[in-house]
Amino acid sequence: MKTRVNALHGSPGLALASVVPGEVERQVADSGAVLLRGFHWDLESFERFSRKLCRRFYRIASRERLPQGQSDGFTARAPESNITLLAHSEASYRPFAEPELAFFACLAAPVEQGGEGLIVDGRAFVQRMPDALRARFEDEGVIFESRWEPPRWQAEFETDSRDQLEEIRQRYPSLEWRFEDDIMHYRCRRSAIQADAAGAKVFCNAILAHLPQVPHPRYRDARAYALETNQVRFGDGEPLSAAVINQLIDTQDAVAFENRLADGDVLVLDNSRVMHGRRPLERDCARVLLTRFGYRQA
Repeated sequence: MKTRVNALHGSPGLALASVVPGEVERQVADSGAVLLRGFHWDLESFERFSRKLCRRFYRIASRERLPQGQSDGFTARAPESNITLLAHSEASYRPFAEPELAFFACLAAPVEQGGEGLIVDGRAFVQRMPDALRARFEDEGVIFESRWEPPRWQAEFETDSRDQLEEIRQRYPSLEWRFEDDIMHYRCRRSAIQADAAGAKVFCNAILAHLPQVPHPRYRDARAYALETNQVRFGDGEPLSAAVINQLIDTQDAVAFENRLADGDVLVLDNSRVMHGRRPLERDCARVLLTRFGYRQA
């Protein structure tokens, strides 16, 4: 089993608003992802389209927001840094319910070669990964650890009050932290394998985008994103070894669908089933990709 991406094609001058939300949902339910190509849109109509599918939206703490007045506050620009970003589900390192739908709208595709997007179906991933590793993740889950400066933790929890933080922690037993002055040492226990909306098992999480290092030899010169203050552990507290990380990366590469978005493309993903990432460009150049993440209408 490999990742599939369905597609809906427009024609010159046909507006994104003409796309029937129910058809988008049907395509996403089938494969986990749908590419909308050939439809006309601007920022306002892109946001309006997403609101037909989502009742509310998630604001990404680490993402550059569009200037006030240009957007409703939930559309952001994807980082333009020329790196490999391994496949992950958005915001699934937190104890809260992650966004259900992810929207990617390409305003300006890169002119240089490379930069393909990675789309990885969590159903295909869980079937392809080694049996023993799958069993351990199912039994133990995973622990995410981070070190956050005040702007990051205040944005993540939408508060700068320690009292309000404590109220949040009381509601989520899987969530822990300690402070070193104003620095938060964050720790959260999550499932690594869960059921999607249809009840199928999926490996859909933030593990590969939360690593302290990427040891895979194929990625040694690929500028793969990692942050040394991050850590990922099995549920018993053991850090993921280089061998385990490499098995996960091999599984990602075996089932991934790689696509290169063109100007005007809109990609919609089931964020609870499908992970996303990207390859680096051969040379640095500009590109503009808008993102939104939301919770379904029903």
